[in-house]
Parts: sequence; C-alpha cells; structure tokens
Amino acid sequence: MRPWIVLALAALPALAHNFSASRSELTLEGNGLARLEVHLPASEVEHLAQANRALLRHFRINNEGAISQQCEYLPDELVCRGKFFATEPLEIECRLPEAVLPQHIHSMKFQDQNIVFTGAIVRAVPGQGPPLVLLVALAVTLLAATLAGSRWLRRKGSDRSVAVAARSDVP
Repeated sequence: MRPWIVLALAALPALAHNFSASRSELTLEGNGLARLEVHLPASEVEHLAQANRALLRHFRINNEGAISQQCEYLPDELVCRGKFFATEPLEIECRLPEAVLPQHIHSMKFQDQNIVFTGAIVRAVPGQGPPLVLLVALAVTLLAATLAGSRWLRRKGSDRSVAVAARSDVP
C-alpha cells in the first residue's frame, strides 16, 4: 500500500474530531420578511455563553440582523428561529464558525439550494457559487492536506508550518 494512502486512512479518525457542523433553513415569507431556523448540536453550544441569546447574532441578511428570535433546547440540539427583513436579491452572511469552532461548517437550505458557510466562506448570494458537494470536498481536502503536510514536515524535522490561505470576502 502506498504511504500517502496509509496516511490518509490514519488521519480519518482525527478529522472526525476536527469538524463541527450545523444546519438551517431560510424561508421567504413574502411580506418583506424571512424566517431562519438554525439547528446546532448540543455538544457545539456547551462552551458558548448564552448561546440561546447569541446564536442568531452570527447571521445577517442584506446587512441586517434578526428583528426577533426565539431559541429552545431540545434533547440533542439547540434550535433558534428568527425573523429578518429580507428583499431579493439576498446577501446572506454567516459568522457561526467564529463563535463555535474555526473548522465549523454550516449548511443552509434556501428554496432548492444548499449554501455552505465555513470560516473562510462567510457571505453568499443564493444562486451564485459552486454546488454544496464541491465546497465540502474542498474544505475536507484542504484540511486533510494541511494535517498531512504538517505531520510530514514534523517527521522530517522541519520547523516550517503549513498554512492554508482563503479569502473571506467571497460573495
């Protein structure tokens, strides 16, 4: 077996602990308002102070924050529902990875689209950008390459570090 395959397989358990994920659904109500429902696993909110009050602060639609919000703790997750002023075209901003974990991935369903937000991708305009599968594959590949590269450099005794650069202003 090739060494890089062994390394990739060995890194899989570590990757499971380096990612966190959440999901949401955005619905236009037709009267200039949008409803956002966010689901975050309970294990992801344990370290957040007043998560039930602060969660929707990390979302903006057309540069506006939520005008109302209500959160409830369910056995396995925190569910927050909020209303936003929203007129099309929409520009959605999600900074949830800044609050939860830098490797956090948030998937938002809007109409028939899935929009992915990461620490590097914080803004989206529905209908523009690559499909969900491409974005998730890119995020996993970049993280795996970073982990493998840094381990390889440590084995070689190098003091150089590996970094992945990404734009945070991608529309």
